[in-house]
Amino acid sequence: MVLKRIEKLNIIIGILLVAVSFIIWQDSKLSLSLALGSVIGGANFWMLVKLVGKIFGDGPSKWRFGLAVVLKFLVLILVLWLVVNRFPVHMIAFLVGLSTIVLAVIISQLFSDSTIAR
Repeated sequence: MVLKRIEKLNIIIGILLVAVSFIIWQDSKLSLSLALGSVIGGANFWMLVKLVGKIFGDGPSKWRFGLAVVLKFLVLILVLWLVVNRFPVHMIAFLVGLSTIVLAVIISQLFSDSTIAR
């Protein structure tokens, strides 16, 4: 439930940031960089949630999912390297887009009904 809320919040935050940035600066490169960062960050979070859920679940092949997490990280590094070195992205906007998932986690926890320290 919480993870779905975080995923939805990330999409909402990404869309809002892209729309507001385009309205304010009317720079398509900046807005597309924001969108690309938000999509990559969200996809990374989604895949991490799926893999970690399988590692901590029941099953005989946990080591395969552990290896998949390592491979996911390597693919993320490769994707980030390709985007930064091969595409003309606005770096600050791209990093802000990557950070939308962090903002989604913070907002989700600020407005959740339960807290860890009760």
